[in-house]
Amino acid sequence: MLGSDDLSGIGWAGDVSRNRNKVGRAVTLVSRRHVLFPAHWAITPGDRVQFMNADGAVFSYQVTDTAGTYRDTGNPSDLSIATLDERVDQSIREFPIGRREGIDYVDLELIVYGKYGRVGTNRLPTYWYDAFDVGTWRYSTTTAGPVGTAMSESGDSGSPTFVRINGELVVVGIRWLQTVDTWAPAFLEQLQDVAASDGESIRVGGSQPRCVADLTNDGMLRIDDVVAFLSSFGAQDDVADFAATFGVWSLEDVLAFLAAFEDGC
Repeated sequence: MLGSDDLSGIGWAGDVSRNRNKVGRAVTLVSRRHVLFPAHWAITPGDRVQFMNADGAVFSYQVTDTAGTYRDTGNPSDLSIATLDERVDQSIREFPIGRREGIDYVDLELIVYGKYGRVGTNRLPTYWYDAFDVGTWRYSTTTAGPVGTAMSESGDSGSPTFVRINGELVVVGIRWLQTVDTWAPAFLEQLQDVAASDGESIRVGGSQPRCVADLTNDGMLRIDDVVAFLSSFGAQDDVADFAATFGVWSLEDVLAFLAAFEDGC
């Protein structure tokens, strides 16, 4: 259920003084200093993006640089990445990006985010790459989906599409056209290279973490991080053994957890 998910990493462009056509367009946080956005309404250095945390506090950051990605054909894709002037507040959650290989995405439920915070659903059909433009790695968020409706509409550009892997929301698409996304996993390595050049990292969704440090790159151990970690070992029921109080861990809880899975690191 999305009601229990942290969606604070879906932000918006908010500098009306520079270009009111960009205001309200979605950006998606994928590292502590990097957001994804579509090239066709490109944000540029000097623009600002904003995020709201679970308590309603709004944080604003300036874009310092942007970079595009390139399709298998060598031509530019619509997926771009922007670097922010500082790391976002710890209360804002970044999202992992799905791996290009090794995950069977077919028939997974799509969670399709759009403007005004509307969320629709659909499923990936068997043949979901765009056949008429090989190399674009785009797919439709509406066609051939047997379940649900994506509720796509004009103005959704830049909004993310997720699948859920091991209970976690993983980015698989950024809206290109009204019913078409750019397939983010195809460009994962390019995006990671940009983040690494700024001293940051983008986590890969769907990969089995080896230890707690692999779950989060912001230095904070959250209860959902632990649940994901235990789930990867098929031991999610063990959470209760370490945290008697819901969502609160004592130092002894953390030490016991780390000791129990030391061999996994």
